[in-house]
Amino acid sequence: MFFVVGGVLRTREARPDLNSLLELVLSGPDVPNVPTRDTEAVMHALVEEAWSEVLPIGDAPESQASATGAVLELCGGRNTHPCNELSGRAAHLAQCYHTDMMQLTRLLFAVSSALVLGCLPAARAQSTDTPESQRATALGELKQMAMEGDAAAQYNLGVLYHSGNGVPKEAAEALKWFRMAAEQGYRGAQSNLGTMLYRGEGAPKDFAEAFKWLRLAAEAGESRAQFNLGAMYSNGDGVPEDQAEATKWLRLAAEQDFAAAQIRLGVMYRIGRGVPEDAAEAMSWFRRAAEKGSAEAQFHLGSMLYEGEGVPKDVTQAVEWYRRAAEQGHGKAQNNYANSFLKGEGVPVDPSEAAKWYLRAADQGNPQSQFMLGILLANGEGVPKNATEALTWFRRAAEQGHAKAQFELSTAFSRGEGVAKDFVQAFAWATLSVRGGYTQATARREVLSKGMTREQIVEAQRIAAEFKPKVWKADEAQQSPQ
Repeated sequence: MFFVVGGVLRTREARPDLNSLLELVLSGPDVPNVPTRDTEAVMHALVEEAWSEVLPIGDAPESQASATGAVLELCGGRNTHPCNELSGRAAHLAQCYHTDMMQLTRLLFAVSSALVLGCLPAARAQSTDTPESQRATALGELKQMAMEGDAAAQYNLGVLYHSGNGVPKEAAEALKWFRMAAEQGYRGAQSNLGTMLYRGEGAPKDFAEAFKWLRLAAEAGESRAQFNLGAMYSNGDGVPEDQAEATKWLRLAAEQDFAAAQIRLGVMYRIGRGVPEDAAEAMSWFRRAAEKGSAEAQFHLGSMLYEGEGVPKDVTQAVEWYRRAAEQGHGKAQNNYANSFLKGEGVPVDPSEAAKWYLRAADQGNPQSQFMLGILLANGEGVPKNATEALTWFRRAAEQGHAKAQFELSTAFSRGEGVAKDFVQAFAWATLSVRGGYTQATARREVLSKGMTREQIVEAQRIAAEFKPKVWKADEAQQSPQ
């Protein structure tokens, strides 16, 4: 999902009063009418709240108040200027108050849209239109602005079509509007256009064009573009692999608190890919992202604390980070958190709590958790004993290439426990288990072969040779374009 969803003013932290204006009209829940309030007062509050995003730090309060008044005067109260006129006016105001014109344009567009789309409380209170008709009118206004060449409107239409908020989700349509805004130099659109071309969304993958747009946006400071550009260099996607260049762009994105870049940089330092191995540096990047709520970073931080990498081993702290990530739905963290309850590490021993977390991870496709849940069900540990249910989880893990689960499945087929006895299947799963590194399955296969015909063994070997494991894509999100 792109950084802004249905928003107008792109700030580092979401500002609900501004960023939700379009989403409120186009896709949000129906909003009941509220008591009429003075529109000027509402506008003043909105602008005052947002102005800190564009006014240079350290300016005196009276300068902010004066600038707020200028913005309100420019927007003209209830009668707004067409958005395609705002850029020129913003340039003058930006010069007067020594701030960034692009940021200021977005601010003016937000306030202007608030009035044009009738989503200030006073406008809603006076309207008799249904929420559906208001949203349709708002979408029509936004499309008109976009067709007249307003880059911010084009960008926001792209976001809406990409996310499916208020309009059908159409990647090709999103790509079209992002391209129009990108060609006008709108850096957020350049970043999104490049990302979609990198992913192959709305059009076939095109690394060359993706690189072009991502480079433009990255050089303008877009953190998402910097991350994806770094990924292209790291993976050798459309450009020669260059880990030094990858590190440069990833670091720029990471320093802007782009979590995916911080995590990838942390992994690079942890394993020494493209940079010298440095556990302390890896820990630093993981911690920055973890403290801002990234579940993936919390998992990595927990695993480093658990192993004592770069810091003294601290199981209690490790388990706490696992818990935070697990509660956000991170499958590997859920598995490790479950392990803690089974072993009594950092928490009291509690098999039923372990089973609960294994189940959550297993439902997401984590093969290790599926295997462990099968073990608990087979033994009646923390859950009622259920051999049939245990076999179901062993099979799911085995189909993903889990060697121990494959051995358990072989055992079930060889004994006819929960399934019909089938030496061919038993031999095939034992072969796969051996291939996966579980040496105990070798003896099982030898025993089975003594009671099988040559034809049965050949059939079992064929099944094993054609086996293709299902892959759990838990890590794919951090490696693919963001």
